[in-house]
Amino acid sequence: MALGRAIEVNEAFRTLKDPVRRAEALLARQGVQSGEGKEPPASPALLMEVMERREALAEIRHSKNEGALSRLIAEVRAEDARAQLALTAEFALETPNFAEILKRIAELRYYRRFLDEASAIADEVL
Repeated sequence: MALGRAIEVNEAFRTLKDPVRRAEALLARQGVQSGEGKEPPASPALLMEVMERREALAEIRHSKNEGALSRLIAEVRAEDARAQLALTAEFALETPNFAEILKRIAELRYYRRFLDEASAIADEVL
């Protein structure tokens, strides 16, 4: 029984620590379904931005340019932080716009995947 409680506490901590999982949990409490596939399509501007950054990442992987990689990671981390602030602001509204929240969650997913990939390349380059 104690082990089961410890597992639940650890899972709750992981949910609270991750902005995407935390937002999904808050949406679930409001009866809003979320998760990949339930979010609106990303804007063309975001898709273009992601595509350009992935191309830059591929070039960095090939050239092994540590400085360029560090700058690119810093840019995406700043965008991730901006998206988290926007998500927080949406939840703080008296009447949250759930469509906008779902859009922000999808945006955060893009940034997280990119940062995971960039981290793997950093391990190769460094």
